Amino acid sequence: MYKRIIIINLIGFLVFIIPTHSLQSQDASHLLTNFYALQNNNRILLKWTLHEGATCNDIYIERSTDSIHFEKIGVIAGTCGSPEFEITYSYEDTTAVSHLVNYYRLELGFNGYSQTISLRFDDFSEQPYYLTENPMINNSTLYFRNPNHENIELKIIDVNGRIHFETSTTGNNFSLSRSDLSQGYYIFVAFRKSKRLFTGKILVLE
Repeated sequence: MYKRIIIINLIGFLVFIIPTHSLQSQDASHLLTNFYALQNNNRILLKWTLHEGATCNDIYIERSTDSIHFEKIGVIAGTCGSPEFEITYSYEDTTAVSHLVNYYRLELGFNGYSQTISLRFDDFSEQPYYLTENPMINNSTLYFRNPNHENIELKIIDVNGRIHFETSTTGNNFSLSRSDLSQGYYIFVAFRKSKRLFTGKILVLE
């Protein structure tokens, strides 16, 4: 893929063809004082700051789910930055890929690319949890929202009401191992301050 620069002078114009791989080899991270991502409900908020004296033409926001193949998802057009003071920008990704790690980078005009940052995104607007494997053959991870890092307790019980597994965390996920559960159907219940947070079912296979 190539980009064209057209320079017009009194005689006519010149066209320069610049391969995009030359841009990818340029590191523009030094132009940024920060670049980070936060989940904001069902979207990802990106924020970055160009330090004093850093300028460019157009900022393209790119996203990937494998950290290798990126696609452009947005642009802040026009002159960016300032020769006199820092400027902070933000961009909301409303199409982030749920239940995966989303990778982001910025193309700062012809200065090149920023560093790549990443954030796992889980959209719980339709269901308060997500199981990576269900039915579970080996291992599974149970993800849920816990933005305030509260203590969350998990109990896994069988159809007869017997508790087979208990654990707790202040994070946003539980790791479930096949070695902790025999084959069969189970109900998992998550509690916060002794109040039921969510419940679901999981099938464990041989």
